[in-house]
Amino acid sequence: MIVDQLSASARYEAIHPYLKTAFSYLQSTDFSSMTPGKYPVLGDDIFAILSDYQTKNRDETKMEAHRIFTDIHFLISGEEWVGYLPNTGQVPSVPYHPEDDYMLFDERCAYTRLVPGQVAIFFPPELHMPSIHNGSPAPVRKVVMKLRLSFPL
Repeated sequence: MIVDQLSASARYEAIHPYLKTAFSYLQSTDFSSMTPGKYPVLGDDIFAILSDYQTKNRDETKMEAHRIFTDIHFLISGEEWVGYLPNTGQVPSVPYHPEDDYMLFDERCAYTRLVPGQVAIFFPPELHMPSIHNGSPAPVRKVVMKLRLSFPL
């Protein structure tokens, strides 16, 4: 997991060219006038999912992990907490769904706060739990970039 300001994203571009493409898209796109939905950036290899939602209590959700896609969470408005846990061989409570590239886990984790302008990057197979509130539900607008970018375990 990487958490940083989008303005500092250049330091991570050397990891893979797809990161540079995704960061450029985030920096050059005005999401305020867009409707929620899926937006292709580079075919099926990079796409953006724009969402508006209410944050949840951590007891209402589970940790998730992916095998194929790296996630870049970019908060546009609101505030949320994101849970994180390295994958050390935990057994999923909901098995892998290849059509949607996810599996779910019942695990305890550490949390970090995500505010507008920040990105949180989760590489496969890192466990993460986005969309959490710290007190009461609040509205959030967020983009999740999905990059077909995985690393061998």
